[in-house]
Amino acid sequence: MSAQSVRSHAKAGPYAPDVIFVPTPTETVMKMLRLAEIKPNDLLYDLGSDDGRIPITAAKLYGIRAVDIEIDPKMIEVARARARQVRRRGLRPILPTPIFFELP
Repeated sequence: MSAQSVRSHAKAGPYAPDVIFVPTPTETVMKMLRLAEIKPNDLLYDLGSDDGRIPITAAKLYGIRAVDIEIDPKMIEVARARARQVRRRGLRPILPTPIFFELP
């Protein structure tokens, strides 16, 4: 895919990914966040975050800002609904961002 087609594709908006959603088990999320040694002023980015469980959990547990980046419109809606439920200060909106492209 050329750089021009990547730009054109990105402007077209969200699109369905060609991978399946496999939820990260809660125990794994907790271990990942502990290993990250999160500090109060940290900012967490989760690329391909699916239902937002990692950034939402980080915001809930550590009170940090978290950015959830996902391309699947269905998963974006799921993550937004979950984020609305927790209503944590600093939780960033879910950004529908295309992240898959081929490198030359």
